[in-house]
Amino acid sequence: MKWLFVLACLLIITSFPVQAQDEDYWDWDLDSFFDESPVTEEIDDTPDGTVMNLIRRRGIIFGAEFEFIGGIAPGWYEPLWYSDPNPEERIDKYYLDRFIRMRSLLTLEAQISEVFKVVNSVYFTIPNFSFTLGDFFFDYNFFDNVFVRGGKYNLSWGISPNYPFTNLLSRVPKDGHAGESFIFKADIPINNGGLQFLTMTRANLMYSTALPNREDFGFGGKYNLAHRTADFDLGFLYQDGMVFRSFLSIKTTVRRMELYNEYLFAIDVYEPSNMSGAFNIGFLCYFYDCRLNINAELFYNGEQDTYHYQPETNLREAGVSPFVEGLNFALNLQYKLWERGNPRLLLRTLVIPAQNTAQVIPGFRLSPFRHIELYFAAPMSIGSRTGYYYNNTLTRAVEDGDKPLQFALIFMISLRGGIQFGRYF
Repeated sequence: MKWLFVLACLLIITSFPVQAQDEDYWDWDLDSFFDESPVTEEIDDTPDGTVMNLIRRRGIIFGAEFEFIGGIAPGWYEPLWYSDPNPEERIDKYYLDRFIRMRSLLTLEAQISEVFKVVNSVYFTIPNFSFTLGDFFFDYNFFDNVFVRGGKYNLSWGISPNYPFTNLLSRVPKDGHAGESFIFKADIPINNGGLQFLTMTRANLMYSTALPNREDFGFGGKYNLAHRTADFDLGFLYQDGMVFRSFLSIKTTVRRMELYNEYLFAIDVYEPSNMSGAFNIGFLCYFYDCRLNINAELFYNGEQDTYHYQPETNLREAGVSPFVEGLNFALNLQYKLWERGNPRLLLRTLVIPAQNTAQVIPGFRLSPFRHIELYFAAPMSIGSRTGYYYNNTLTRAVEDGDKPLQFALIFMISLRGGIQFGRYF
């Protein structure tokens, strides 16, 4: 098959030996490495003291972060390696997207007392000219035994960087509410681990005029054990209108290889005989003094019609994505060329053998100057025209009557930075 040959060539080209890789830079989500946290320059005027005393001391921290993004993304509805029998009749093969975006983030962090803390952040974006609520939560410490957090903030479970099926907090019904959640959780440390209990809402309450109902809330918890041989996470979550799910995540390190294995069990509380599940096994290896990183994962999904919420990034709007049934494979490579400018080659590959479909995204990242980053990526869909990745591409959502972009080139430049100022009392 043509697409298998193309995939093999790409793997060979992007995995040749070069020179350098940092252990602390590992992110195989293309949207994430296009949307890394901005660099923040902190101004520290705190007096000398222990870390715990500084954390608990009353005070206010103001933060301001800025990001300017510009780019161009030409795309093609038909892959360049496909032959077109009637090219003169195809006037809609090409698509061009130009974008300029600016975003600022203002953050206020207030330590009200030794045990009470509040964090609030607001985004302002252009060209939408809109204000968006970012993190908005409080922390409360009960006698150093129970740590409570409530409000709007990011929280995730699970390990897999490719298929977040054990991140039960992102699960949504097919035709239900989807959006950022409000979460109230309590963490209780226990020896080499701890318990976490939470309740959360899936509905965007701040945009809804209707009162929340029982189906808008989920309840769950998990237990973590950091054993000397491996880390274990065991958790569950239930939301009215959805099935009951529980998961087990295991992660261990052998020499320079990280191994992980996860299991999910699902049962319909209204039809207990309707049970299903999913599992994965994967590894992360470091080579050449951590200059070359390789991640591979096998994921089997035995659930039907399962979906998860994906937040907005610089390349993709927020939305709901399905977990494809059956076997799924992921292979990701990351390679640092040299130290100056921190240039990196990246390759993300997702394959569904039963559908004869794959998504391949080679990319390149360079930081020639402080606060400036250059990106290049070429997302493409390979395989059957009826396959999932053919009709669900990275760069452009497919609406009714639209044609998916099978091949695109993304060029992007980002200028970002920030400052912080703190005052303690």
